[in-house]
Amino acid sequence: MMRKGAAWLFFGLLLVLFAAQGVALAQAEPPAPGVPGPQGPTIFGMDQTTAVIVGVVLVLVVILAIVAVSRGGSSTEVRAD
Repeated sequence: MMRKGAAWLFFGLLLVLFAAQGVALAQAEPPAPGVPGPQGPTIFGMDQTTAVIVGVVLVLVVILAIVAVSRGGSSTEVRAD
């Protein structure tokens, strides 16, 4: 039961993370016409700072999911009614 809840929590956090990223990209204003300035390197089309933040959040979510699954309990209770 705990593993199922942890899996749903992990899925929900990922969904919220990517939905928030999508909303931020959708609300971004298009650049003004003119001479484009120099652009820095990007990672998967994201600014470096955004990519680092997303990466850290994903690592934290994965660590939390691993801890939640490992704490699921390894004891099995057998009852004869």
